[in-house]
Amino acid sequence: MICMALLVLLVAAACSSQNPSAPLEQALMADAREITPGDIYTEALREVASLETGDVIYTVPVNEYQILARLRPDASPHLYATSCDVLALVELPEGWEGSCLERTVDGQRLTGVFSYAEVSE
Repeated sequence: MICMALLVLLVAAACSSQNPSAPLEQALMADAREITPGDIYTEALREVASLETGDVIYTVPVNEYQILARLRPDASPHLYATSCDVLALVELPEGWEGSCLERTVDGQRLTGVFSYAEVSE
């Protein structure tokens, strides 16, 4: 009985150490709300998210703003925001990706699709 309990503890510890960003993911998604593709608030975000059958979409509050989280089977979770400033407020969990559509560089507003790596520096 004691050996079985120790085995369960060892397996649980090994599993939790394989996903060090799990608490970060839980904190990020704690107040998320599942939505339908029609609920995505701009056409530009709908296009960049390029939804597929099986995708699940959430709105995730970030301060007073909302970003989208797309969960796709067999793919990394992905966050989308219109403003790169808002996306930069998020600490991306390990293995997650992020994209935004508008950023300001040297006082100039740029539009396009920018990766989290570009805006979180």
